[in-house]
Amino acid sequence: MSEPLSRDEITQIIRPILRRYHASGAALFGSYARGEATQDSDIDLIIYGGPDFDRTDIFSIAEELFEASGKRVDVYEASELDPTSDFYSSIKHDEVRVA
Repeated sequence: MSEPLSRDEITQIIRPILRRYHASGAALFGSYARGEATQDSDIDLIIYGGPDFDRTDIFSIAEELFEASGKRVDVYEASELDPTSDFYSSIKHDEVRVA
């Protein structure tokens, strides 16, 4: 695996991808958000869709981010998450907006 990316590098990669798919924003969570990423860390990203966002584009966003970063990627769309779940609470605790 390659060295971890900086948050700025991830931001530079993800912003044009989000624009292409009409997403209103995104946030890192997990090890990259906490500043604990290692060379083996994946990129955990939550997407905030907008009115023109198609949720099925999550797969394309993940693929493009993987191709551009060389890192495994886990991408979720915010509206699909249960706001009462521990997973959601963990995301909100860690999240760092990148777009």
